[in-house]
Amino acid sequence: MRALVLGGAGSVCKETIRDLAEYSDFAEIVVADYNVAAAQALVGELDDPRLQVIRFNADDYEGMLRLFPDFDVVVNGLPFQYDYPVNKACVEVGVNGLDLSSDDPSSPSTRRRWRRTCCSPPAWGPPLGKGVLPPEQAFPTVPFFAELAR
Repeated sequence: MRALVLGGAGSVCKETIRDLAEYSDFAEIVVADYNVAAAQALVGELDDPRLQVIRFNADDYEGMLRLFPDFDVVVNGLPFQYDYPVNKACVEVGVNGLDLSSDDPSSPSTRRRWRRTCCSPPAWGPPLGKGVLPPEQAFPTVPFFAELAR
């Protein structure tokens, strides 16, 4: 399985990348970030051959539609203004999405509209970071998390 982590070198997903490298069985974990230098520094620090870096432009919706089908799951750690396009692209191409970013306090959650394939944990920090229960334990009744853990 392949995981694409959007904003993977940023504050929301940096610990997620660490956890995926340490605990997951993903064959490939792609750190997608506009800050390639920060992503490369994180990947270099972890020294896991499954980790790859790509430059990602969150403003390129058509690019998302081309990129996302190559992955089994898209983990979104981008700022809240990208929730809607990322979740919409996941649904449009039929890939599972896991949204770790925060909600826009001024508008309804886009995840409620797209939860068919996109799940969102409650707000905590750092997402799935050290000391937080693995998602299949924290959310045992949500099949999506249990399936991701396999």
